[in-house]
Amino acid sequence: MTYYYFEEFTTKEIAALLAMPESTVKSRLKRGKELLKEKLNGVDFT
Repeated sequence: MTYYYFEEFTTKEIAALLAMPESTVKSRLKRGKELLKEKLNGVDFT
């Protein structure tokens, strides 16, 4: 998620960097977002 959101790499660039299919990068980004959402559920940011 760091490469995608903070370093602004494309999924294609991340796939090349990590030597994996672009579809795997997309799947892992999706799963990472889902896990983060679960972890932050109910957290009060005020």
